[in-house]
Amino acid sequence: MTNLIPLDSSEGAEMLHEASGLGIYAKLSTHFQFQQNLTYCGVASGCMILNTIGVERPRSSTHGEYGYFTQDNFLSDATDPVRSRSDIGQAGMPLDAFYGLIRHHGAHAERVYAASQSCEEFRAQLQDAFENQDRFLIANYKRPVLGQDGGGHISPLGAYHKDHD
Repeated sequence: MTNLIPLDSSEGAEMLHEASGLGIYAKLSTHFQFQQNLTYCGVASGCMILNTIGVERPRSSTHGEYGYFTQDNFLSDATDPVRSRSDIGQAGMPLDAFYGLIRHHGAHAERVYAASQSCEEFRAQLQDAFENQDRFLIANYKRPVLGQDGGGHISPLGAYHKDHD
């Protein structure tokens, strides 16, 4: 089963243009990072969010005097108690660890589990967030459910097209 529409297709581009949340998409895409390895989806997503929201950024060897979250400085000795670098390197991170790491870096965050709400409530939450453009949403999901290869994945959500869900 796959109902995914590639963003670089004409249909995908049109849907993005029609979707709510384009301001959020633009902010996130400015700080987009491919994950450095198979287990760093949460690290890359965390960097994108933290660079977008304006928390204090650490110095980066690749950005000179400017602070910037990279996949090399997101994790450190200070974050190991939340989820160790070796555990992330071997198995990635669950939602609780992602939440703890984002909060460690100064972001206000809230966890919402799919099991705690109906699909209608989740859709309303998406629509509200993207229409108001007042917060960023991260999805933690199982790729095979969407017809993708791999296991679990963490990704920021950039926009929501209500008519195509």
